Amino acid sequence: MKIINTFLKKKLNFFTLNDTENMSNNNGILILDTSFFIILPLTIDIIEDAREREMEIDDKIEELIEGYSSFDYISKEISLREENGEETILIILIERQQIENIILKLKGKKILLSGIYPLFLLEFFNKEEEDKTYIEIQPEYFRLYTYKNKKLFDFNEVEFPLEELLGNKEYLIEYLQNDYIFTYESENNDIYSNFEFIKFREWNKYQLLYDKNYDFLPKQYQDKLKLKHILKILVICSCIFIITESIFSLLLNVYIDNKKEVVNTLQEKIISIDEKIKNQKEEINKIQNEISLIEKQNKEEIFNTLHISEILNFIMVSSDNININSIEYTNKHKIKITGTVISDEDFYSFEKRLLSHKLLAKINHDFLNFQDKYYDFNLEIEVGYDS
Repeated sequence: MKIINTFLKKKLNFFTLNDTENMSNNNGILILDTSFFIILPLTIDIIEDAREREMEIDDKIEELIEGYSSFDYISKEISLREENGEETILIILIERQQIENIILKLKGKKILLSGIYPLFLLEFFNKEEEDKTYIEIQPEYFRLYTYKNKKLFDFNEVEFPLEELLGNKEYLIEYLQNDYIFTYESENNDIYSNFEFIKFREWNKYQLLYDKNYDFLPKQYQDKLKLKHILKILVICSCIFIITESIFSLLLNVYIDNKKEVVNTLQEKIISIDEKIKNQKEEINKIQNEISLIEKQNKEEIFNTLHISEILNFIMVSSDNININSIEYTNKHKIKITGTVISDEDFYSFEKRLLSHKLLAKINHDFLNFQDKYYDFNLEIEVGYDS
């Protein structure tokens, strides 16, 4: 399906993972179903300070997801409502590694992504006026997304087995706030056909305007796409410029046969053209270098997001009988640790445990100072890449 991209001003292709097996286009916007995402409704106090609010949300998520680290997820936030000094929000997360795997898989099929969006948020991109409820029915629960005034107004996830729901349809109706109930899940028509009040929508037959704020494509990938797009435009412009100027030069040469006095003017034109071509080439080389730099930064970003939390957790687990005062990770791939220990044997055991980790390559300790019944220490660990 074609949709209008309000930012690039061109039509793009909407497709699912199943569509990639027989795609005729090699680029577009990927639509993922609910199974790829974690959806968390949260209620927090209204907090003005953005950093403090972000920390409060992270604390709430950590209570719900064991071992949660913001480095491991790409997340989006939707504000539902504010009342009584509290804010109700919806957090949508997807594992960064899942996105990286999808990008790598589609790259092997020579498919270029312009965006990644959840299927259940498509109503954000549909500019109809009606209030409506989008419904998802699963074997053990159902979800309701209520849209009002072109925004997501409410979200409910109710644990209720499908077998019981089929026997008591009135239970589902009690949760509904309007008469317009619909679903995009065309492959589950057999389930939804049991509920006569549910309408179906074929999402791939609508023209949709989408919002980049709900794009789950990683920022590094988006930046690389922008640079490639600029590079492509520059190459096309350079070719057009060269062809145009070449034709112009040819016409001048014909004219020069009769008007020798314009030879000097023609030579100045050629010099100007060469200079412009040189500038264009320099601009192209600059953008190519920026693309290479982003690819290098992506490699380091992937390392940081996938391994740094694992290393810090390993250090803390290994710190029996050790009192750690501070841990600092530098951009030179080194971790600095300061602390105290009662005995030097415990300190050397701690060093030995650290070296057992595959990413910790070498340890240097600046000093081990005995003071008033305990040792002060300061050590530096070199962090290597996973081979």
